Amino acid sequence: IYQHVAFRSDWELSNMIPFTKMLAERQTKMRDQSRKLTSSPLPSGGERPGVRGLNPQDTARDSMHRRQSKILDLCKLIQPAFISLATRLEDQEATLAHAFRVGAKSLASDALQSSLAQAGEDAKAGRWAEVVKQQTSAAEQLAAIYEQLRMAQTDAAQKALAALKDKLKSDLAAQKE
Repeated sequence: IYQHVAFRSDWELSNMIPFTKMLAERQTKMRDQSRKLTSSPLPSGGERPGVRGLNPQDTARDSMHRRQSKILDLCKLIQPAFISLATRLEDQEATLAHAFRVGAKSLASDALQSSLAQAGEDAKAGRWAEVVKQQTSAAEQLAAIYEQLRMAQTDAAQKALAALKDKLKSDLAAQKE
C-alpha cells in the first residue's frame, strides 16, 4: 500500500499543474466560443415543436452547458488533491505547498464555483453576453491559479539547482583537500 500512496503522490505532483493549465485553457476557449455566439448567433433552423437538439441554437446551448458543468465538476474533483499536495509538500517545499493551499482555496471559492455554475445556467438559457462575463471571470481565476503554481514550481526548481551547485562546490573543495 505504501507504493500506491507514493505513486499517487508523485502522480498528483506531476499532473495537477498541467491539469490546471488545461482547465484554464479550456475555459478560455469556451469563453471565446461564447463571444462568437454573442456577435453572430446561430440560425434557429427548422425545429419541430417539442423536439430539442435539432436546432443549432439548442445544440450550442446544450453543448456549452454540458462542457461548463464538466469544468465545474473537474474543479471540485481536483480541489482535494491540491489540499493533499499542500500537506505533503509542507516540509519539503514550503513555497509550492503554499501555492497548492491557495489554489485549493481558490478552487473551492464561491467566486469561482458560482462563476462556473452561472455560466452553465446562462448558456443553457442562451444568454451569451452573460455567459461571456462569467466565463471570463472563471478563466481569469483558473489562469491565476495556474500561474501561481507555475511560479512556485519554477522557484522550487531554482532552489534545487542552487542546492546542487552548492553541494558540487563543497564536494570539489573536499576532493582538493
